[in-house]
Amino acid sequence: RKDLESGVKGIRTLLDMVHAFCQAEVGLWAGSQVDGMVLGDDWGSADGLLVPQEVWRELFRPLYREYCKTLHDHDKMVFFRSSGNVTELLGDMVRMGVDAVHCCFECMDMAKIAQRFRGRIAFWTGSDCSDILSRGTVAEVREAALRVRRAFDFGSGGVIAQCSWRPDAPIDRIVAFCEQWVVPLPVHV
Repeated sequence: RKDLESGVKGIRTLLDMVHAFCQAEVGLWAGSQVDGMVLGDDWGSADGLLVPQEVWRELFRPLYREYCKTLHDHDKMVFFRSSGNVTELLGDMVRMGVDAVHCCFECMDMAKIAQRFRGRIAFWTGSDCSDILSRGTVAEVREAALRVRRAFDFGSGGVIAQCSWRPDAPIDRIVAFCEQWVVPLPVHV
Protein backbone atom coordinates (compact mmCIF):
# COMPACT_ATOMS: atom_id res chain seq x y z
CA ARG A 1 0.00 0.00 0.00
CA LYS A 2 2.73 2.45 0.93
CA ASP A 3 4.62 1.69 -2.27
CA LEU A 4 1.47 2.29 -4.32
CA GLU A 5 0.74 5.54 -2.55
CA SER A 6 4.30 6.83 -2.89
CA GLY A 7 4.49 5.93 -6.56
CA VAL A 8 7.64 3.82 -6.29
CA LYS A 9 8.88 3.31 -9.86
CA GLY A 10 9.43 -0.44 -9.48
CA ILE A 11 5.82 -0.94 -8.41
CA ARG A 12 4.53 1.00 -11.42
CA THR A 13 6.76 -1.03 -13.75
CA LEU A 14 5.48 -4.26 -12.23
CA LEU A 15 1.89 -3.03 -12.57
CA ASP A 16 2.48 -2.24 -16.25
CA MET A 17 3.83 -5.76 -16.82
CA VAL A 18 0.91 -7.41 -15.04
CA HIS A 19 -1.54 -5.24 -16.98
CA ALA A 20 0.00 -6.17 -20.33
CA PHE A 21 -0.34 -9.86 -19.43
CA CYS A 22 -3.93 -9.44 -18.21
CA GLN A 23 -4.97 -7.39 -21.25
CA ALA A 24 -3.61 -10.09 -23.56
CA GLU A 25 -5.56 -12.74 -21.65
CA VAL A 26 -8.74 -10.63 -21.68
CA GLY A 27 -8.28 -10.23 -25.44
CA LEU A 28 -8.03 -14.00 -25.90
CA TRP A 29 -11.19 -14.62 -23.85
CA ALA A 30 -13.02 -11.80 -25.63
CA GLY A 31 -12.35 -13.54 -28.93
CA SER A 32 -13.70 -16.86 -27.68
CA GLN A 33 -17.24 -18.24 -27.39
CA VAL A 34 -17.69 -17.34 -23.70
CA ASP A 35 -20.53 -15.00 -22.75
CA GLY A 36 -18.56 -13.05 -20.19
CA MET A 37 -15.58 -12.88 -17.90
CA VAL A 38 -15.06 -12.48 -14.17
CA LEU A 39 -12.48 -9.90 -13.16
CA GLY A 40 -11.46 -10.05 -9.55
CA ASP A 41 -9.21 -8.52 -7.00
CA ASP A 42 -9.74 -8.04 -3.29
CA TRP A 43 -10.05 -4.30 -2.71
CA GLY A 44 -11.86 -4.20 0.61
CA SER A 45 -11.92 -5.32 4.20
CA ALA A 46 -14.91 -5.31 6.52
CA ASP A 47 -14.07 -1.69 7.36
CA GLY A 48 -13.54 -0.29 3.88
CA LEU A 49 -11.01 -0.07 1.07
CA LEU A 50 -7.52 -1.55 1.37
CA VAL A 51 -6.01 1.34 -0.61
CA PRO A 52 -7.14 4.95 -0.70
CA GLN A 53 -9.85 5.56 -3.28
CA GLU A 54 -7.67 8.15 -5.05
CA VAL A 55 -4.85 5.62 -5.51
CA TRP A 56 -7.29 3.01 -6.81
CA ARG A 57 -8.79 5.52 -9.24
CA GLU A 58 -5.41 6.69 -10.50
CA LEU A 59 -3.71 3.30 -10.87
CA PHE A 60 -6.35 0.62 -11.28
CA ARG A 61 -9.55 2.14 -12.67
CA PRO A 62 -7.95 2.82 -16.09
CA LEU A 63 -6.81 -0.81 -16.30
CA TYR A 64 -10.23 -2.21 -15.47
CA ARG A 65 -11.86 0.27 -17.84
CA GLU A 66 -9.64 -1.09 -20.63
CA TYR A 67 -10.59 -4.69 -19.79
CA CYS A 68 -14.29 -3.76 -19.77
CA LYS A 69 -14.00 -1.98 -23.11
CA THR A 70 -12.25 -4.95 -24.72
CA LEU A 71 -14.92 -7.34 -23.45
CA HIS A 72 -17.85 -5.10 -24.37
CA ASP A 73 -16.38 -4.50 -27.85
CA HIS A 74 -16.76 -8.26 -28.30
CA ASP A 75 -20.29 -8.32 -26.85
CA LYS A 76 -19.20 -9.99 -23.58
CA MET A 77 -20.51 -9.40 -20.09
CA VAL A 78 -18.17 -8.19 -17.33
CA PHE A 79 -18.51 -9.54 -13.79
CA PHE A 80 -16.36 -8.15 -10.98
CA ARG A 81 -15.62 -9.94 -7.71
CA SER A 82 -14.00 -8.41 -4.65
CA SER A 83 -13.92 -9.15 -0.96
CA GLY A 84 -14.83 -6.62 1.67
CA ASN A 85 -16.66 -3.31 1.73
CA VAL A 86 -16.16 -1.67 -1.65
CA THR A 87 -19.05 0.77 -1.44
CA GLU A 88 -16.73 3.60 -2.52
CA LEU A 89 -15.86 1.77 -5.75
CA LEU A 90 -19.35 0.85 -6.95
CA GLY A 91 -19.91 4.12 -8.82
CA ASP A 92 -16.54 3.64 -10.54
CA MET A 93 -17.48 0.09 -11.47
CA VAL A 94 -20.68 1.31 -13.09
CA ARG A 95 -18.78 3.97 -15.06
CA MET A 96 -16.10 1.44 -16.09
CA GLY A 97 -18.76 -0.83 -17.57
CA VAL A 98 -18.99 -3.64 -15.03
CA ASP A 99 -22.28 -5.47 -15.59
CA ALA A 100 -22.49 -7.37 -12.28
CA VAL A 101 -20.61 -7.06 -9.00
CA HIS A 102 -20.00 -9.64 -6.29
CA CYS A 103 -18.64 -8.37 -2.99
CA CYS A 104 -19.24 -8.74 0.73
CA PHE A 105 -22.62 -7.08 0.92
CA GLU A 106 -22.91 -8.09 4.59
CA CYS A 107 -20.26 -5.39 5.27
CA MET A 108 -22.27 -2.79 3.39
CA ASP A 109 -25.63 -1.04 3.62
CA MET A 110 -27.54 -3.16 1.13
CA ALA A 111 -30.64 -0.95 1.09
CA LYS A 112 -28.66 2.21 0.29
CA ILE A 113 -26.60 0.42 -2.35
CA ALA A 114 -29.72 -0.98 -4.00
CA GLN A 115 -31.40 2.42 -3.96
CA ARG A 116 -28.39 4.15 -5.50
CA PHE A 117 -27.33 1.55 -8.07
CA ARG A 118 -30.49 -0.40 -8.94
CA GLY A 119 -30.87 -0.57 -12.70
CA ARG A 120 -27.26 0.46 -13.26
CA ILE A 121 -25.46 -2.74 -12.21
CA ALA A 122 -26.53 -6.25 -11.23
CA PHE A 123 -25.80 -7.54 -7.74
CA TRP A 124 -24.30 -11.03 -7.69
CA THR A 125 -24.72 -12.45 -4.22
CA GLY A 126 -26.29 -15.04 -2.03
CA SER A 127 -26.46 -15.16 1.70
CA ASP A 128 -25.37 -12.10 3.62
CA CYS A 129 -23.37 -14.26 6.04
CA SER A 130 -20.45 -16.33 4.77
CA ASP A 131 -20.96 -19.27 7.12
CA ILE A 132 -24.73 -19.17 7.71
CA LEU A 133 -25.23 -22.35 5.68
CA SER A 134 -22.92 -24.33 7.97
CA ARG A 135 -23.77 -22.83 11.34
CA GLY A 136 -27.20 -21.27 11.04
CA THR A 137 -30.60 -22.80 11.59
CA VAL A 138 -32.98 -23.34 8.68
CA ALA A 139 -34.90 -20.24 9.80
CA GLU A 140 -31.70 -18.16 9.93
CA VAL A 141 -30.72 -19.34 6.45
CA ARG A 142 -34.15 -18.42 5.08
CA GLU A 143 -34.00 -14.97 6.71
CA ALA A 144 -30.47 -14.34 5.39
CA ALA A 145 -31.57 -15.13 1.83
CA LEU A 146 -34.67 -12.97 2.22
CA ARG A 147 -32.62 -10.03 3.53
CA VAL A 148 -30.57 -10.07 0.34
CA ARG A 149 -33.64 -10.49 -1.86
CA ARG A 150 -35.54 -7.70 -0.11
CA ALA A 151 -32.63 -5.35 -0.79
CA PHE A 152 -31.73 -6.34 -4.36
CA ASP A 153 -34.55 -8.36 -5.99
CA PHE A 154 -36.99 -6.02 -7.65
CA GLY A 155 -38.82 -8.66 -9.64
CA SER A 156 -37.31 -7.68 -12.98
CA GLY A 157 -33.66 -8.66 -12.77
CA GLY A 158 -30.82 -6.95 -11.06
CA VAL A 159 -29.71 -9.79 -8.79
CA ILE A 160 -27.87 -13.02 -9.51
CA ALA A 161 -28.28 -15.61 -6.77
CA GLN A 162 -25.26 -17.61 -5.64
CA CYS A 163 -25.11 -20.45 -3.18
CA SER A 164 -21.65 -21.52 -2.04
CA TRP A 165 -21.23 -23.87 0.86
CA ARG A 166 -18.57 -25.66 2.80
CA PRO A 167 -18.55 -29.47 3.05
CA ASP A 168 -19.98 -29.29 6.59
CA ALA A 169 -23.17 -27.50 5.48
CA PRO A 170 -26.26 -29.62 6.17
CA ILE A 171 -28.30 -30.29 3.04
CA ASP A 172 -31.50 -28.91 4.62
CA ARG A 173 -29.79 -25.48 4.93
CA ILE A 174 -28.76 -25.52 1.28
CA VAL A 175 -32.30 -26.53 0.24
CA ALA A 176 -33.80 -23.78 2.44
CA PHE A 177 -31.48 -21.19 0.90
CA CYS A 178 -32.35 -22.20 -2.66
CA GLU A 179 -36.08 -22.31 -1.91
CA GLN A 180 -36.02 -18.70 -0.70
CA TRP A 181 -34.86 -17.54 -4.14
CA VAL A 182 -38.04 -18.80 -5.81
CA VAL A 183 -40.54 -17.57 -3.18
CA PRO A 184 -42.52 -14.66 -4.67
CA LEU A 185 -41.78 -11.30 -3.05
CA PRO A 186 -43.92 -8.18 -3.12
CA VAL A 187 -42.72 -5.97 -5.97
CA HIS A 188 -40.69 -3.00 -4.70
CA VAL A 189 -41.58 0.48 -5.81
